[in-house]
Amino acid sequence: MAVNFTNSTLSNLTNLIEQRSSGKAADQPAWYWIMKGLISIVTVSGNGVVVFLIITRRNLHITCNWFVLSLSIVDFFVGLLLPWLSFICRQEGISCDYAVFFSAFNTVLAISVANTCMMTFDRYIGLVYALQYRMFMTPKRIILLTASTWVFPAILAFLPFLWHGHVSIEIQNQAKKIYTAAMLIIFEFLPPVILLFMYMQILHTARKLRRQTAVQLAQLSFNQASESNIIPNSRQRLQERSVRVIGAVVILFVLCWTFDIYKSLCRHYFKCSVDKTVLDQVSLLFIYTNSALNPVVYALLKRDIRTELRNLFRCS
Repeated sequence: MAVNFTNSTLSNLTNLIEQRSSGKAADQPAWYWIMKGLISIVTVSGNGVVVFLIITRRNLHITCNWFVLSLSIVDFFVGLLLPWLSFICRQEGISCDYAVFFSAFNTVLAISVANTCMMTFDRYIGLVYALQYRMFMTPKRIILLTASTWVFPAILAFLPFLWHGHVSIEIQNQAKKIYTAAMLIIFEFLPPVILLFMYMQILHTARKLRRQTAVQLAQLSFNQASESNIIPNSRQRLQERSVRVIGAVVILFVLCWTFDIYKSLCRHYFKCSVDKTVLDQVSLLFIYTNSALNPVVYALLKRDIRTELRNLFRCS
């Protein structure tokens, strides 16, 4: 049985674990591998710079940036490992354990999804529940939350090894159906909904604060306004920048994962007339693109990282 490496996204984990074949997939078109290579280079370089800046610049050592760092690290590995390992394992004479390979493949993707959700959750708490944020987001809790985005996806991705080859075929098939549905819900269907919900709440809170600030300034006398508008305006500008960053991250995530969600629905629940090979290739390229564009968002919209990036190139 030949293994199609473009099928290696979260929805196909249990199917791919069953495919311990020594056969090679049909050759993919040159444009596909060229695109994967270019996206990989952009992903590694962009996220590598973000990781370097956050680790080495003390003024970037703030709560929200630890979640940015965690996401940038996993995105770095998405670009560094996934395209090239899939290429290497396709070569003649190279023997790969497909069960381990695809479990590791999906582990990285699941960790990326979990970190995107956690970074958005941090900003959701920080903006919607600003007064409780510092009490809630303690250093210990930051470590626990960040660790959970790495440990739990890894455990779930390798869970099929508990039953594969150890129970009857009938039980394996039943477990595979339940597991596939659970993975689809947890890592593909729910994240866009949760991210959009949190972003809408953040947007609503930002607009509410903007209206309140405008009313407060309007009620002050001219002299009082000139002295007191610094604090509310500073807070408002900081919040608006955070809203733009999170909005860009969420929208990019939803757009880039839409193709894979559609592919999963077609493969597991509906019959679609779209060419499956092309859909597999496009969906995977968009997932890689999501990891490549996140550091671009930070560089353009996140002021502290943009400032340090300018200083870095100025020194160079």
